[in-house]
Amino acid sequence: MLVDRLSWLAADAPNEQVRAIASFKMGKLADRLKAGAGRSADDQAEDQLLASDITRFLARPYAPMAPICMPGAPPGAPLGDTGMDWLAPAPVCGRSPAHPDSWTWRAGPGF
Repeated sequence: MLVDRLSWLAADAPNEQVRAIASFKMGKLADRLKAGAGRSADDQAEDQLLASDITRFLARPYAPMAPICMPGAPPGAPLGDTGMDWLAPAPVCGRSPAHPDSWTWRAGPGF
């Protein structure tokens, strides 16, 4: 399970530093598994198989990562922006004669 996750990180992680560290750690793990002295024959066989799987994975040919293209800006004005209506008068904040206790927004040169 650990080797599967490290293999995925080394092959498909979008960050190149993550891929580099995962590949490095897999190589160190393979070296440690190959040196497995003091273990039973069954454990050594399993360690040897896993080490050879890791070595085969690290020796694989692979295509270099392509740069990620940024999507274009969506059409229209940004949220909260008045857009491209340059000829419209700027909104004005003021008091309405009909409602003197409240503030209103109105387009135009003023009240």
